[in-house]
Amino acid sequence: MKKAKSSNAKRVKMRRKRSENRFIFWLLIIALGGLAGMSGIGAFTNQIGLRENGFETTATVTELRETRRRVGRTATTRGSVFVQYEVGGAIYTNRLNIEFRQAYIGEELRIYYDPSNPARITPADRSRATDSPGRFIVLFSFSALLISLGIVSIIKLKRQQNKASFSPAGGQSGGC
Repeated sequence: MKKAKSSNAKRVKMRRKRSENRFIFWLLIIALGGLAGMSGIGAFTNQIGLRENGFETTATVTELRETRRRVGRTATTRGSVFVQYEVGGAIYTNRLNIEFRQAYIGEELRIYYDPSNPARITPADRSRATDSPGRFIVLFSFSALLISLGIVSIIKLKRQQNKASFSPAGGQSGGC
């Protein structure tokens, strides 16, 4: 009889441990969703802030850097556009988030820069920007999905725990 009680206690303890691990997993999923959402909000507000509060200047494309990447049979080509511009007598060279295939060396572009940190720039022409609102919408959607999935899973897990704690198999006595 003692052996059966000991075995049952071990099973209950293992169930609780698995339940705690699942709970921690879903909390981490919620945190990941929150992090994705905050990074999307931060990047989006950063670009809007530069366009609204930044100073405008002209930059010249100085370099087009192409990167080829092969994954299995699929090859992708990406590129970076580097521009040079002057702020307060100092010359800056920086990467600009615009479509690589639409730029050419020597092209002059309007940009906005942060007056307190002139290295932070964004293109004035939103149609050429690669940091379009679509990317932020995807981040927000992914964030909402992770947070929702985590919350629903934790609620479901808690309901299962409550059912198990009130059933005779869950370790609670049924009465008398």
